[in-house]
Amino acid sequence: MSDKSYQTSPDAEVRDAHRALLLAEEERRRSPNDPKVLDAVAACHASAGDFDKAIELQTEAVNLCVDETKSSLLLSRLQLYRNQQPYLEHTSHVR
Repeated sequence: MSDKSYQTSPDAEVRDAHRALLLAEEERRRSPNDPKVLDAVAACHASAGDFDKAIELQTEAVNLCVDETKSSLLLSRLQLYRNQQPYLEHTSHVR
């Protein structure tokens, strides 16, 4: 199981906000100004219900991001956190 699964899995039995947050904060210490890392840490905080911190970190990620496409994605997640919703990955099944 990937570390990301602990924070964004749509399966509540797989998500572990505490473990995800520990792993993400460790990565943040190594790369404190990386928008991708800040996005991940924000997702962990949102998953744990700390939307104020998620909004703070996601805003920082948006401000640091120079890629317009990625910035749009970060902004959409920021809106989720403002609406008190965590970011969960969606799985699609090919039929």
